[in-house]
Amino acid sequence: MQGDENEKAVTRRLLLAKGLLARGSRSVAAGDPLGRVVALVELAAAIETTVRAIATKFELDVDAERDPGLVAWLKLIQKSEEIKKQGLKIPQEEGIRRINSRRNATLHHAETLDQETLDEYVRITRSFIEEAFLRFFGVKVDELTELEHIADPQLKELISIARAMCAAGGGTSVQVSLSLLRLAVDLAAKSCLPDADSTTLVAAGVNPLDYSRFCSLAQVPMVSGNGRLQIYIKRLLASPDEYTWAEAFVLELLLEWQARGYQPILGSGDVLPFAKDLLDKHLASKAPP
Repeated sequence: MQGDENEKAVTRRLLLAKGLLARGSRSVAAGDPLGRVVALVELAAAIETTVRAIATKFELDVDAERDPGLVAWLKLIQKSEEIKKQGLKIPQEEGIRRINSRRNATLHHAETLDQETLDEYVRITRSFIEEAFLRFFGVKVDELTELEHIADPQLKELISIARAMCAAGGGTSVQVSLSLLRLAVDLAAKSCLPDADSTTLVAAGVNPLDYSRFCSLAQVPMVSGNGRLQIYIKRLLASPDEYTWAEAFVLELLLEWQARGYQPILGSGDVLPFAKDLLDKHLASKAPP
């Protein structure tokens, strides 16, 4: 594996690790025994996926006849002369080994897991991923985004406008950004699903609880025949953190649809000029006189 192909494979693994960390953190919030087990599995998978990304970057491999676990990959990385030459070491190694062992014991021996221990595992996993991303790949976790992997350029542009609106801050920018995300999802669903009702959406991989939360945050914008947008703010001010969660949900959903071969598209280029106009006017309102 060389060049661009190697880089793409590394990026896919890093995006997957980031997504698993996010899912694991959300599963912790469930607070029930099953939710804790699910969270532990997702956190351990995030760790192993990151370690495998390191191995992929340095073109390390083990016997293809077997499926090595985390310990085997760590040993392989530790033996790498190139990694030694660069003075790179795996962060939080003791902690991630402990999480891996606990995952195995929980799955194979039905060991119980208390909330306090799981909270500690979340902290260890997040610290490991943040340090490993920066140390081995020179990228911050928050800077790595799934947006570049959205196939339809118009969907990508609309989400970029929403992100820029939220980043600008002030007034109702977050609510407007959320409505633009809702527009992206609604038009994408209309373009690739025969009947975008709740049953169809669930069958298409939509988590109903996450979708319900997303719809409660993101109001449906009114779109006229010529694509003009009208957004009416009917709820209390949303936070940037809520936007961050909503964007991650939308990107994950669109990538899932792409993976299933649905080919979601915006399908209505008319809305983009009005979305850009909303952003331009907002930025102008914040500019110093």
